Amino acid sequence: MNLADFRTFRVMTGLISALTLVMVWVAFSAHGQGHVRMSLPQDWSHHHLVFTPPSSIAQAWKLQQEPRFQHQVLSRNISARQQDHDAGFVGGRGGHGHGRRNLERADWGMSLLAGGEAGAGVYPAKFTFDINATPDCTNDYVAFTTSLAGSSSQPSIIAFDELYSTQGSVGGLCSQNGPSVKWAYNTGTGRVVTSPVLSGNGSQIAYVETASGGATLHILKWKPGTTAAVQGTLNVPATPDTTLAAGQAWNTTNCPAANSCVVNIAFSGATPDTNSSPFYNYATDELYIGDDSGNVHKFTGAFSGTPAEAGAPWPVATGNKNTLSSPVFDSVTSKVFVGDSGGFLYSINSTGTVITSNRVAFRSGFVDGPIVDSAAGMIYIFGSATTNSTNTNAGVWQFSTGFAAGGSGSSTTLGSGVPAAGATFFSGTFDNIYFTSANSASPTGNLYVCGNPGGNATLYRIPITANVIGTASAMATAMSIAPTTCSPMTEIFNGSTDWIFVSVQSTPSVLPAIGCPLLGGGCIMSFNVTAGTTPTATAARAAASGGTSGIVIDNVSASSQASSLYFTYLSNGIIGATCNGVIGVGCAVKLTQSGLQ
Repeated sequence: MNLADFRTFRVMTGLISALTLVMVWVAFSAHGQGHVRMSLPQDWSHHHLVFTPPSSIAQAWKLQQEPRFQHQVLSRNISARQQDHDAGFVGGRGGHGHGRRNLERADWGMSLLAGGEAGAGVYPAKFTFDINATPDCTNDYVAFTTSLAGSSSQPSIIAFDELYSTQGSVGGLCSQNGPSVKWAYNTGTGRVVTSPVLSGNGSQIAYVETASGGATLHILKWKPGTTAAVQGTLNVPATPDTTLAAGQAWNTTNCPAANSCVVNIAFSGATPDTNSSPFYNYATDELYIGDDSGNVHKFTGAFSGTPAEAGAPWPVATGNKNTLSSPVFDSVTSKVFVGDSGGFLYSINSTGTVITSNRVAFRSGFVDGPIVDSAAGMIYIFGSATTNSTNTNAGVWQFSTGFAAGGSGSSTTLGSGVPAAGATFFSGTFDNIYFTSANSASPTGNLYVCGNPGGNATLYRIPITANVIGTASAMATAMSIAPTTCSPMTEIFNGSTDWIFVSVQSTPSVLPAIGCPLLGGGCIMSFNVTAGTTPTATAARAAASGGTSGIVIDNVSASSQASSLYFTYLSNGIIGATCNGVIGVGCAVKLTQSGLQ
């Protein structure tokens, strides 16, 4: 490419990026004038359907029809406009070498009762009412499933507002001593052990309960209200005011505007679901969910129509009767992608045709759902064993979204694999270099993963060069001193700094390069990956009893306590990692992000 061609290419890619942002902005505003309120739902699916910048105006136009693309573009552009103030978690009790912070307590921790937790790899769901305004103390909320059996004294799901508060004294943007319970509901005697998903306007949430009789999809409209607390408490959860019967639509006749309402739909075949979270297709108001018998179910009219499970060809049988991961629907190809515990990857089109990969992962197969980059046309999926041999490796596989039957994709190894089935291995995250690549047809950047599950947990960086996966490089110091499970990784570009967050469930390293607390069981850490290199040390770390669930990140804001991480402990609070000073209870936790206040 000569200089003139190169300059033309740079101008065109810059123009496409600018037009993309303009199209997304216009999509939220009828006239593009005055203040434009832009709500931002964030749940597990925003970590698994991602987008590099579109390479053409036509592709940009198609992608802007997918709200998650709009969410990513807006949140990353807002992040880029903020000032990066600090180098560690805010709210800790002093620094600790290399300018890093060691947190001895969370910004706040709220009890989920004994045994209450979201679960390993399970994400809370965060709703931001308006990302173009000061964070909202009443309308912004974060919802946690509890994995407890629902009862009159135990909620299936609970949400908090007045999030941007300190605890122990009144403070923060919300001037409160900790958050408030916004709502809490008991919706069944089973357990919710997968992630929930939000509607676009945040007024409804969908999740799956599994009991001895099989799985049930719950679609909940929580009770509206202008006060901080609207219905239910931790110890006395509410039952929804109205239960919609089969065939009833979401309207104010069937669900009065002032009521909380729920739809309960039993999975056909009475199959359980212990691993697959619902994926919502905003364009068609449909949900896709896997089960433990290898079937992918489709539910129509989820949030705005008449909720029902779709008939033939759904549910679609993948053919191997294995436990399925969470599915991801790609609007570019109109396919659903899902992995299973046998180590197969599947694609399913709208007519129910299934394409099955070669078996590439062993032992526990694929526990976590794939990451799909719609713009680049690539799938990334993570497994803890590349072979059935004793000396196996963990791995990451890259497949084209158009992969053929029997395909094995490309892969790279991530240290030693697990010696037996039963171990869980979760997804990584891309860095800002990847997300801002000039051309989605050949994105370049890095994928960060916690690997080496058969040994000491270790951070790996995998280069992606022109859409081709490369060889992983490991951080010199391991994050743990014995085999353990890591959480999924989460990334945020804050001002001029790119941060990733991850936790280990046990035996965290206290060596200087990691520096986890001696007490507390597990540990959550942040790393600065702005340079696109393999980190040499943590930026900050905090005790986390049993490690953390999936981690959700909310705002990039200069307001006090308003830029945060949300997760649950995976064990009851203990000395060193209490829940607001209390031990013996599960805990929903907020930590302020790195480098903000």
